[in-house]
Amino acid sequence: MPSAFPGWIAHDNGQRGHTGGLSEHDANAYTDAGAGQKGIRIMGKQVLWHYTTGQKYIKIVKSGYLLTETETTPHVLHKGDKGFVWFTASDEWEPTACKLFITPDGKRRKLSKDETEKYGEGLFRFGVYLGRGFIHFPYAEKTLGIATYRALNDVAIKQGANPALWYMYPKAIPLKNCFIIQQWQYGAWVETAKKESE
Repeated sequence: MPSAFPGWIAHDNGQRGHTGGLSEHDANAYTDAGAGQKGIRIMGKQVLWHYTTGQKYIKIVKSGYLLTETETTPHVLHKGDKGFVWFTASDEWEPTACKLFITPDGKRRKLSKDETEKYGEGLFRFGVYLGRGFIHFPYAEKTLGIATYRALNDVAIKQGANPALWYMYPKAIPLKNCFIIQQWQYGAWVETAKKESE
């Protein structure tokens, strides 16, 4: 997803599961019929994930907030575009969160999940509950504008993501609103207790 969504995506020309210790009673997986990907519900609440790298995780923890693109990467926004914090309902790593690598000869390529973990100093995700104020991407054409909406949708599909699972939030989100923070370790998401800014 877009850059605030862990530095995730880009416009057409810009750069842009595991329950982590939750009890079987509290965490029941479900399948999005339109997406065919698993997500998580906890006590009946839809969980959304903000995926990012270890490098950005450190900055997020220090700031105490999940910030919008306007606050973190305004250069990736086209003139007049609004910045958001980006989430997905998928409990699998978001492909658009992979880092962009520039080769010595100036060529750009997207790193794989494993490469992003290596060069991005780890993989992390922040979990929040879906609530008021979130915008479901499939219905965001008016909010984003047709050109930006279509560009993001095309980039998502090209990179193997599922934009039908994306959600946007228009304001920074305090880390205290993230009920869980996890790191990818040895093939599973493991909860980390580090939530407060340092």
